[in-house]
Amino acid sequence: MKMSQLLATLSTKLIHKEKVALATVVSASGSAPQTPGSMALFGADGLIAGTIGGGPAEYQVMLKAKEALRSRKSEILRFNLAGIPGGDSDSICGGTMSILLDAQPHLHREVWSQINMEVAEHNNGVLFSILLDGIDNIFRIRRFWIVNGEVSQLPEEFREVAAMALQGMNAQETRVPCRFLEFPYQITGTKSVWFFLQPVIPPPSLVIA
Repeated sequence: MKMSQLLATLSTKLIHKEKVALATVVSASGSAPQTPGSMALFGADGLIAGTIGGGPAEYQVMLKAKEALRSRKSEILRFNLAGIPGGDSDSICGGTMSILLDAQPHLHREVWSQINMEVAEHNNGVLFSILLDGIDNIFRIRRFWIVNGEVSQLPEEFREVAAMALQGMNAQETRVPCRFLEFPYQITGTKSVWFFLQPVIPPPSLVIA
């Protein structure tokens, strides 16, 4: 399932006030089953749409997602795929994955709607997520839709680094890989801060000759 289709499903679920959790691969190494940017949407009954690779890793994320629907606590999950119990040898890879589990995607309903509208008009951009691990042990996510590298909507303390991180991410003809970066400066009230930059490129228009 394409990212645009998954986000359309997410928006529909949120319109109907259904509780869902959104999982996104933010980093992967070795023979991980999915690349950064892969997404899966989970509800109370399990997987709704998308995939982060299937197998035991996805099963573990599904269990965490069900917990997150109750607790409303987001987090980054890290997996050594060679050491996950509960799967057969065919479903175990030798890599590692870090997965962002967003327990409150409803907080960014406007961002998802904006992306859906832009994709429908065949405009590209970057889903820019700021991930803040607070000293109060609360993990916070802030989402922004960035077009043409414009960072004025971001909090001022992040703009300079964000502008550098966004360089080269507006290519429309070729797929630009996602970027997962640790913010290099200390932010009051946080232990760590990361950026996750996820290009959104609409599917090509159907041309009938």
